[in-house]
Amino acid sequence: MRSRQAIFGKNALILNRVSYPLYLSAIEIATTQTKSAYADYKKKG
Repeated sequence: MRSRQAIFGKNALILNRVSYPLYLSAIEIATTQTKSAYADYKKKG
């Protein structure tokens, strides 16, 4: 039982290392898209 927990802990660490940059880049992309959409909206308005 303990070894399974240790393996899971390692996997969770790896997952965090991988998913955190993905999460940040997703926020960045969303922010960029929102800004460009807002700029287009201002141009039309």
